[in-house]
Amino acid sequence: MEDKAIVLQGASRLAPVRVSEKLQLKDESEASGQTALAAFGFAGAVWLLTANPIGAIAALGVGFFIYTRVDSKEEDRAEAINGNALSAALKPQQLDQYLQEVGSDRVRAELQWAERQHINLPRKQRQLLAALEADCPHDVLALSQGELIDQTRRHGIKAVLEAFEAAIADGHLLNEMQKTYVSMARQKLGVTASQNVGVETRLNAIAVDSQADPTVGGVQPQPVAPQALTEPAPTKPATQAPDITDFIIDQGNSLVFLGGQGVGKSRLMAITSQRGLEQGKYKHVTVLSGLAKANEDPIYWQHCVNQLFFDLAPMDDRDRELALAKQLKAIQDFKNAANSENPGLLILDEIAFQAAVLARSGEHTVQYALQKEITDILRVVCSGGAKRGWFVWVGTPQGAIGDMGDIGRAIKKLKPVCCAIAPMSAVKSRGHSTTWDEGLYQAAKLNFPALYFPPSTMSDRIVFFDGRWLPQTRHELQTAKPSEAKQSGSKAQDLKAAIDKIVFAALKGRGFITAAELRPYCAQFDPILVLKAYAQSQPDHFYLRDAGASDVLLGMKQTAKVEAKV
Repeated sequence: MEDKAIVLQGASRLAPVRVSEKLQLKDESEASGQTALAAFGFAGAVWLLTANPIGAIAALGVGFFIYTRVDSKEEDRAEAINGNALSAALKPQQLDQYLQEVGSDRVRAELQWAERQHINLPRKQRQLLAALEADCPHDVLALSQGELIDQTRRHGIKAVLEAFEAAIADGHLLNEMQKTYVSMARQKLGVTASQNVGVETRLNAIAVDSQADPTVGGVQPQPVAPQALTEPAPTKPATQAPDITDFIIDQGNSLVFLGGQGVGKSRLMAITSQRGLEQGKYKHVTVLSGLAKANEDPIYWQHCVNQLFFDLAPMDDRDRELALAKQLKAIQDFKNAANSENPGLLILDEIAFQAAVLARSGEHTVQYALQKEITDILRVVCSGGAKRGWFVWVGTPQGAIGDMGDIGRAIKKLKPVCCAIAPMSAVKSRGHSTTWDEGLYQAAKLNFPALYFPPSTMSDRIVFFDGRWLPQTRHELQTAKPSEAKQSGSKAQDLKAAIDKIVFAALKGRGFITAAELRPYCAQFDPILVLKAYAQSQPDHFYLRDAGASDVLLGMKQTAKVEAKV
């Protein structure tokens, strides 16, 4: 419950408050007499020195003005001190310290009491009272990016912008982050700045105002003679600006995609990889995820040759080990299939949880082997993987990588692609509102120093890549048209017939074939999966066994005939 002695409407004075010694003020009404005496003394001196009646009258006028102005100010100050409303009497440099000592509630009550007493408050006190009544921090210049965004959510853009405008009017200079905030806030509210952000001084403000009024300084606007109408020049058709996916395909090889849930990270990877496949940068795409269910986003990855999705979180140790073994095999198959003539893209989505799990594993385990496999391929692509035809993208929902072990240290060497929602924007994603993630930004900036706070933008969804912020992709995922699907199906049938021919020729000649032998003919398929399909389709005719590292052998049983077909 608030102190009634502080907020009582009819109180003649407030309850006293204890403050530090250098903030204790006394009634300085005597100073007004001294100031007035000095004012009239100045007037008398001018009279004597000039011996001019007109100068004497002017001097007396100046002296009287100073007297009345100072005397009124000192009376207000004395009344504030006598009423224990010290905040109304303090100098600007003392006000911040007083606020820290007594708190915002006390200062608000004092300034409101002073207004009710018709005390003329200095500009600093008026600005502070407006900020306190809006429950907005008055000292916005001291707020960090995270605190600024938090205050915007709590009090609204308008209240925070007004605090900035007051600071600008008071002559304070803004840093780059604050300039960006003010520019974006003005744009959001449709406010036209009275002066350019970055030249916040009283002198510059006057200069800008002078430019706005053509009569200032005696300069009159000159009439402009009307020009003859001419045929407008033909305009060239506008060319569409490059898309973020174009930059990534042209300039990006192996990358780490950063971004929380709902910002479009996986969607951007899917669209860009699909376009890269269409443009021929990649001949095949493999996607693996350790924190997603099968067919969770089927439209995203329909262009991928190999898709392997597991939700490792709820699995027990045995199921998790089996799933990780399949991932290990898939990465090894990718490395064997991809080369300079058959470049491939490997996407490791949602790597954070999986990398943390692998970092806690001991040696001589599947987990340790998978961690080493991922770490090795990341290190290779960072030092020339494009020459091998290896491209790797890693997706993670967090900026911190300290708990990812060796995989995290390798990820730090990749070029970052940071997906985000623009500050002061909110986007609906799967029924939830998604906003700027200051924590992820700060953590990511520690690992990728090139990242910086986004400037004012017209887009709610933004992406940082190659040293600049750009709008999120305007492209959509392309689904196959019926005619294209039919044509693709006929090509697949032709390829299957060719593989059948190779497999049965080997079985007829020597009774077996290995995945390594079949791999050169399977640019779009995993040869191990192909041989497994043969074995599973007719177990009475075929058998399958391991044939060394990353290889299997398909053999024909002695009782089977070579003409057997899948």
